[in-house]
Amino acid sequence: MDKKKYLEMDRLKGLGILLVLLGHSIIVYPINIQDISWCMFLHDFIYSFHMPLFFVVSGFLYANSSKRLPYMKNLKKKSLRLLLPYFVFSFFNLMTNYFLNDFVNRKVDNFGEAIMDILLHGKFYWFLYVLFMIFMIIPLLEKLFVNKITTSLIVSILLVLRYTGIGTKEFMLDLVLYYLVFFLCGYFLNRNYDKFLSLLKSKSIILIATVLFLVFNIFSTGIPYILPLLGVFISLAIVLKVKNELWNNLLSFMGDSTLQIYLMEEFLFVIFRVILINILKVNNPAFLIITFFVLKVISSIVIIKFVVKKSNALRLIMGIPGIK
Repeated sequence: MDKKKYLEMDRLKGLGILLVLLGHSIIVYPINIQDISWCMFLHDFIYSFHMPLFFVVSGFLYANSSKRLPYMKNLKKKSLRLLLPYFVFSFFNLMTNYFLNDFVNRKVDNFGEAIMDILLHGKFYWFLYVLFMIFMIIPLLEKLFVNKITTSLIVSILLVLRYTGIGTKEFMLDLVLYYLVFFLCGYFLNRNYDKFLSLLKSKSIILIATVLFLVFNIFSTGIPYILPLLGVFISLAIVLKVKNELWNNLLSFMGDSTLQIYLMEEFLFVIFRVILINILKVNNPAFLIITFFVLKVISSIVIIKFVVKKSNALRLIMGIPGIK
């Protein structure tokens, strides 16, 4: 079966990376603005669903084609796409945090421990580490999806392993188990997408989902997995309903460049923090959040469009397929 292009999934990733940039703009170093009540609510609101969103989309896109590479070829492909950027930029981050630790909030004092954390605990870029581990597991699990009973059993086992504390922190298996469930939600969403789209036509369902999502966030409660999935559901509904061409073009570009933005963001952020806080002495929380966010969005677009995509070396180490 040929791969179908779902433009809304690119836009959903774009919305997700915008939320990442906004969430990371609510800083704790060198001044802590997360202690301010509205900043804390905004931070917790974004963090309640923005990372599960990426795993849902990843599962959806993985299921988008029935054509599967042999296991080792797929492993090689994912290593180039995920592991190479992970290790290259983890090394850059390690050097920055070790030698310029006066300007960063994740200081590195013990070089050896930091290297072990990169190898075993996904230090600096945990998302790439966890996603790669899932891509190692999912081809094996997929062979067991023969009917609804075995599929339900597999998901139940994953939930039990996650919430009984069996998942170890080594190789981030605790987070792998947690996010694998979201990946599978995306996988099965692809398989039942037409039915899902029919749900989005109901304004009452969207309203109920939105109210529940807001209530769960306000009162910091909710059944495990339900809160983030509600956030993903509402985000997809927004992406599908917004028809503004400029907004959709922005989301599409950001979604297509999610990995590169994720890799660059911390380095850009250090520069902007030093300029705004250390040099200009800005301390207004709202101004800082908005300015950090806008600067990161604009600089990411410019660097990716005019620098990264014109260099084969940068394309390679930043996970862009198809070296020119």
